[in-house]
Amino acid sequence: EAANQTGGAATQVLSSSGELSRQAEMLRSQVDDFLRDVKAA
Repeated sequence: EAANQTGGAATQVLSSSGELSRQAEMLRSQVDDFLRDVKAA
């Protein structure tokens, strides 16, 4: 039972880290766009 719970927790951590990575990449892209617009103004 403990092994199953540990495996489930590990799966959730992996999923969460993947989602966080995706969001960080999106934020990086938005910041790059913003800075490009500021430089162009």
